Amino acid sequence: MTSAPPPASPHAHAATLYLIDGHSLLYRAYYAIRHLSSPSGTPTNAVYGMTTMLLKVLRERKPGGIAIAFDTRAPTLRHQAYQDYKAHRPPMPDDLSAQLPHVMRLIDALRIPRLALEGYEADDLIATVTVKAAAEGRPVVIVSTDKDLYQLITPSITVYDAMRDQMIGPAEVAERFGVQPAQMTELLGLMGDAVDNVPGVPGIGEKTAAALIQQFGTIDELLAHLDQVSKPKLRETLRAHAEQARLSRELVRLQTDCPIPFELKEFQLAEPDPDQLRALFAEWGFSSLLAALPRHANDDSTGNTTTPAPIETDLDRLWPALAFTPLVAVAPDPPDPPAPDHDAGPGHPQPVRLMVSLDGERAYALPWGQPTQQFAERLRAGGGTIAGHDVKPLLHAFTESGMHAPSIGFDTRIAAYLLDPTRSSDDLEQLAASFSIPGGDASCVIHKLVPVLRHELERLELQPLFDEVELPLIEVLASMEQRGILLDTTALAAVGRELRGHLDRLEARIYQLAGERFNVNSPKQLSDILFNKLGLPAVKKTKTGFSTDESVLSQLALQHELPAELINYRQLNKLQSTYVDALPALVRPATGRLHTTFHQAVTATGRLSSSDPNLQNIPIRGEWGPRIRQCFIAPPGHRLISADYNQIELRLLAHFAQDPMLLDAFQRNDDVHTATGTQLFGLTREQITPQMRRVAKTIN
Repeated sequence: MTSAPPPASPHAHAATLYLIDGHSLLYRAYYAIRHLSSPSGTPTNAVYGMTTMLLKVLRERKPGGIAIAFDTRAPTLRHQAYQDYKAHRPPMPDDLSAQLPHVMRLIDALRIPRLALEGYEADDLIATVTVKAAAEGRPVVIVSTDKDLYQLITPSITVYDAMRDQMIGPAEVAERFGVQPAQMTELLGLMGDAVDNVPGVPGIGEKTAAALIQQFGTIDELLAHLDQVSKPKLRETLRAHAEQARLSRELVRLQTDCPIPFELKEFQLAEPDPDQLRALFAEWGFSSLLAALPRHANDDSTGNTTTPAPIETDLDRLWPALAFTPLVAVAPDPPDPPAPDHDAGPGHPQPVRLMVSLDGERAYALPWGQPTQQFAERLRAGGGTIAGHDVKPLLHAFTESGMHAPSIGFDTRIAAYLLDPTRSSDDLEQLAASFSIPGGDASCVIHKLVPVLRHELERLELQPLFDEVELPLIEVLASMEQRGILLDTTALAAVGRELRGHLDRLEARIYQLAGERFNVNSPKQLSDILFNKLGLPAVKKTKTGFSTDESVLSQLALQHELPAELINYRQLNKLQSTYVDALPALVRPATGRLHTTFHQAVTATGRLSSSDPNLQNIPIRGEWGPRIRQCFIAPPGHRLISADYNQIELRLLAHFAQDPMLLDAFQRNDDVHTATGTQLFGLTREQITPQMRRVAKTIN
C-alpha cells in the first residue's frame, strides 16, 4: 500500500479537496525528527517535518482545494458529556508548543486556509467540511493518522497517511478492523480509545469488538439481543456497561454540523508565497529547502548558504594538503552505483570518481583509478583518515580495484544510527537538514556533519561505543563480506531432493483430505476448499475474499487435519524456495562462495542484519533447518565456530537490579530458569518438571 512517490488516488484530480488534520501531522513531525534547531537556537524539528509533509502533499498529490484544521484549548461538548474525556493526555511538550507560532507562519506562507473553532475539535471541522463537499459531489482526501476519521470513509472519501504514503479506503478499513467505515463508531464504542480516554466496555478489545459488530451490526442491536451472546461473562459485562458503551460511541462520533461559515471555493488551492517561504527557510536554517525554491534573477540575499561548493579538478593543490589533514571527507560519485551482478566478481561496482573535501567549503573530483590510489597512499603516509556516509561500500571499491583502502576515521551514517536507532531515513541530505547543515557537495556536507555528530556522541556518552566498537566493526564486516562463506551445493542439492519428495507426499495427503486436486498455492482455490466444500468457519475477511493466512489456518487446524497439513506444507515449501533453490544461484563463480551484505545501522536493537542473501533467518529448529545449515562448510584445514552469549539479558538484569536470587544462581552456575521455578512453585530443584521450567522461563 505504500510507494514513493505514492500512486495517484482515484480521486486525485483537479476537484479533489484535501483536508489536513493539523495536530495529527504536528505530533508525527515532532516525534519523527530529533535534534533540529534554527541558527538562533529555536527548536524547529516539528516545523521542518510539517514543512516537508505539506510540500509533499502539494507537490505529489496536486489537490484541487485544501484546508488545515486545528484544535483549540476550549472545552468541547464531549468534555461536558464525559468529564474525563482526554483527561490522561499529557500537555504538549514545551519545545513543541514553542514551535506552534512558526507552524502557523509556515501555513500562511503556503497559503493554506486554517480552520479552528472554539468548542469543536479539528476532527469535527474536517467532518463538517467533508460532508458538505461530498453532498456537492466533490471527492475528499483527509490527511491524518487518526482512526476516528475512518468513520467518514466512503468510495469518494479516503484518508491519506503522509508519513507512510498510505491511502486508506473502505477495503483497507475492513481489512484492518474487520468492519465497514460507518461501523467504526460502533467498534470504538465497545473497545474504547485509550488515546482519548474513551472508556468503552471493560475487557473488550479490538478482536472481540469486531466480532460482535460483525454479528450484530450496531451496539443498539447487540444490546437488544444480549441473549444471543454465547459467552455468559461477556453477556453480563455488556449488560452492566450498556450505557457506557452508548456514551463511548457518542464520544467518538464526529459532528458534521459545526457552525462554521464557509464556502468550498474558499479552499481553492493557491500558489505559495515564495518570498515569505524564502525568508522563513533562511530564518530557520532550512538550507536544502531554501535551495529548492525558485530564485529571482537578482536575488543573492541568501549569500553562501545555498551556493554549491566549488568543484576542483586541479589536484596539484590537493596533494600537499593531505600531509597536514587528519580527517578528509569523501563521497563516491555517483553515490548509488548499479546493483551488483552475482555472476561477476564479488560484485561491488566502482564509482566514476571520488569527491574529496578537506575543509567543507571546497570539493576535489578524483577520477577513479590512479588518482584515487595516489590519494589513498598520500593520506596514509600522512597518518590521515577518511570520513564518509556509509563507507563500507567504498572500502569494497578500493579493495576490488587492487588498492589499499584508507583508514576510517568517521562514518556519519553510523554516528546518526547510534544517536537515534529509530531514525526513519539514513539519507545524507535529511540527516544534514536535521542538524541545519547547508546542502552542497556530499563530501562537503559530510565534513561539516562530523564535528556536530561527534559533539552529540560525546554529549550522550556514546563516543566510546562509536570509537571502540562500531567504527572498527566496519572494516571487520567489509572483510567478512569480501571473504564470503562456503556452501556445499552438492549436499544442499541432496537435501533439496529429499525435501521435494517430502513435499510431494504432503501434497498428495492434502489432495486426499480435500477430496480433489487443486493449486495448493492459490489462496482463492484453497478458500473454496476450506470454506465452501469443507464448510469450515471463515475467520477473517480480506478485500479479495476470506483469509487463509497462517493465523487462520492455525485456528482451523483445531477442527480439521487439512489446515494443519497446509501449514506444514507452506513452511517446507518456503525452505525449498528461499534456501534450497535460491542459495546455489547466488554463489559467485569467481569465488565459489556466498557474499552477503551485513548491515550494522538498520535494526533498532543494535543487532546486525544480513541481505542479498539473508543468512540470518535460516531456521535452527525442526528437521530441515539444521540440515540446510549443515551445508555451510569450512574449507579444508578450517572450522566453523558457533558462539552465543549465555543468558545475556538475564545476566544484565541481575547486574543492574542486583536481585539476590539471580545473582546467586549465576554465581553458582545454576540453571536460572530452574532456580526461578523453585521460588515460583515452592518446590525443590528435583521436583521442577520441564513444563514448570518453561513457565519459569516465560516469567524470567
